[in-house]
Amino acid sequence: MNTIEHICKDLGLPKGDSFTQDWVLELPEEYRTKEWLKKYIFAYSSDNYSELEKNTLMELMLDIANDFLT
Repeated sequence: MNTIEHICKDLGLPKGDSFTQDWVLELPEEYRTKEWLKKYIFAYSSDNYSELEKNTLMELMLDIANDFLT
């Protein structure tokens, strides 16, 4: 199971399809809310993810936080 598949399976997120190039940026708006951000922070804080998976979660969290600032 790759990084995105593991995160999606654990958190119930869509994986995208064969045309998805940048999953973090293409994740639908309904998964980019403050409520979901809290879930990503909790997931990041757990020991259930590898360093690569945590890097992906951090990229997602930073992108969402950036959206909140604009």
